[in-house]
Amino acid sequence: MGPTRCLSSHAMSHLLTWRNPYGREEEWKNYDEDDEINWSKLRNKAIVTELALLALLPCATIETITYLVLTLLTIPLYPFTNRPFSFVENLLESSTFTIPWILVDLVLNIFLINVATHESSARYLAARNCLTICRPVDNAVVSKIRNAMSGS
Repeated sequence: MGPTRCLSSHAMSHLLTWRNPYGREEEWKNYDEDDEINWSKLRNKAIVTELALLALLPCATIETITYLVLTLLTIPLYPFTNRPFSFVENLLESSTFTIPWILVDLVLNIFLINVATHESSARYLAARNCLTICRPVDNAVVSKIRNAMSGS
């Protein structure tokens, strides 16, 4: 069984996998820089993703507060068993990380072709002060995005 992830982390993974033209990180190995990207579709998905991230932010915050309270409630059980505490603590760590992940992706979503879709990838990048696994888009691509967004 993999690491325990909170609900908002799972929601982020599904949302960002849908948003990315190349899907999850595992599918990026098939990425070819010469592939034609449907900029209009990417623009529309980026707009929907921005709105969904804004909606997910309060959910992740409420989830973090809930897991904090549950963690405190499991402390009396700790002398007998640490399993409830450890389980809820993992959920708390996940939801606590999901909040800055959402905030960073609110910015990255606009400028990158693909963004990290899994909490473990986002944690890996955050630990190395990286913003992206794949290369950021260059100026020519940024102007294509701006043109597509302006409808010209």
